[in-house]
Amino acid sequence: MKYLNLLLIIYLTACGTNQKPAVVAEETPSETAATAAIDHYADFQSKYLRARNVDVWMPANYAEAESFAVLYMHDGQNLFNEETSYGGVSWQVDKTLEKLMQEGVIEPTMVVAIWNTPDRTIEYTPNKPFKALSEAEKNALFEEERITESPKSDAYLKFIVEELKPFIDKNYKTNSDKAHTFIAGSSMGGLISLYALGEYPQVFGGAACVSTHWPLSLKENRQEFSQQFMHYMDEHQASFNNCRLYFDHGTTTLDSMYDVHQRAVDSLFGTFHLSGHNYQSGIFNGAAHNETSWSQRFPKIATFLLGKN
Repeated sequence: MKYLNLLLIIYLTACGTNQKPAVVAEETPSETAATAAIDHYADFQSKYLRARNVDVWMPANYAEAESFAVLYMHDGQNLFNEETSYGGVSWQVDKTLEKLMQEGVIEPTMVVAIWNTPDRTIEYTPNKPFKALSEAEKNALFEEERITESPKSDAYLKFIVEELKPFIDKNYKTNSDKAHTFIAGSSMGGLISLYALGEYPQVFGGAACVSTHWPLSLKENRQEFSQQFMHYMDEHQASFNNCRLYFDHGTTTLDSMYDVHQRAVDSLFGTFHLSGHNYQSGIFNGAAHNETSWSQRFPKIATFLLGKN
């Protein structure tokens, strides 16, 4: 995706913040056509964590609609722009959502893309399941250098819920209630999306957990972390009432590790008697653990999570 930089900085004086968006418009074949846009906030400040970039994508009909559902997504640099994406491939979230909205499949939706930082693993590792691990399992993760310090996911979710979301709701045309607020991510981003739904059921109405990295380790397909996460889910059953919850995984590369974990998670949710709960779990044969695979199935993910009732 190539972007045209508009030589303009908009100062949001009404919000009383130092955050400044650089406005980026997506290319269109017509100068008079409505244009999707991205506000880029460099080094969005937080009292809980290090600063990070945040992109706010608004669809072409932003000026026309009264309000929008909001999809918060992790690994934000991988969502729209091939130039910033890992491996040079993006999810093409903007193109997919524009198409689905034009077809009337999903509600008017905007996206808040939260870029990751060097603290990605510890920010995306759910605190409570991690703390419940045995010392031997924790030591194995530390020795692998997979985890370098105590997880910061509780602080990361506070950043989203207490700082970022209020900023977005104040400065954009959002429908801010639970029924129109969603969160999604892949790999470790799947773990933190599920944890967000468990910790803040009053805020998020659904989560998409794509190629969820249940083992936590990259070297061994151990099950202790996923088991502790399932204990957490069992203790937080009420958090999953009246929500949409999506899981999937492929069958090759890192995704080949996930089936045993996901089957156990699916079985667990099958024992819950939840009200207003919409659940989907899928397997994509031959799909790998990368942005190419995730972009190919994002239409299915978005339709489930954001589809009109």
